[in-house]
Amino acid sequence: MVTHVQGLIDPQDALVTPLGEAVRDAIVVPILRENDGILIEARGGDTVSCFEHAQDALRAAVRIQQKLDALNMSQQFKSLVLMRIGLHSGEWADGNGDSHGDTVAVAACLESRAMLGEILFSEDTRQALSDPAEFQCRLVEPVVCADRMKPCQAYKAIWAPDEIEQPIAQDDVHLSRPTSKLTLLLVVMIPLLLVLAVSLWQSYGEAFFKKPTRTIDHHVTTLLIPVKSCEVHAGFGSV
Repeated sequence: MVTHVQGLIDPQDALVTPLGEAVRDAIVVPILRENDGILIEARGGDTVSCFEHAQDALRAAVRIQQKLDALNMSQQFKSLVLMRIGLHSGEWADGNGDSHGDTVAVAACLESRAMLGEILFSEDTRQALSDPAEFQCRLVEPVVCADRMKPCQAYKAIWAPDEIEQPIAQDDVHLSRPTSKLTLLLVVMIPLLLVLAVSLWQSYGEAFFKKPTRTIDHHVTTLLIPVKSCEVHAGFGSV
């Protein structure tokens, strides 16, 4: 882990280096020890340290930023004290026993690309975390580091309370249940309503919307004419 402390100095405050050293000794070093970190190098307020476990390194980084935030809120110093932190996981020493090998170089690269108050860590560190759920992180733009052909995938650790995403409250979960039941009811009822509509159409729709047709009724009227009866007399005569 590589840290760089920087103060946003008041124009009348010239204690830049002593301020960084005070922060290092009062905050950084004790937190490193609490999380099984080993301080390898310190230059002013900047430090290089190593950890056996990535989880401890990220936990220490988050704790350092939180302590600095509390320090700034207390207004103990005239200036705000801000820190950039970079983490990378890998072999601590190279083949020549140099502790400033590729792992430290990448961590330093991430630290230099971080904004003041940020923690950036690599994909290798993310993969090495034993409990990733302990921390919230955000994927950021890959970082191009010298002497590396591929950009380094980077993540930002979320440590500030106003940035941490809050879980859904239990009450909110209960409030959302009626909506789920309503959705299920609609899923069941809509097909039934469609079937009912088709059935009604087949029964009444065609008759209701059928076009009227003209029919011709043929009526046969029987005319009854009364006929008076008459008597017919037939006579026979002889000549």
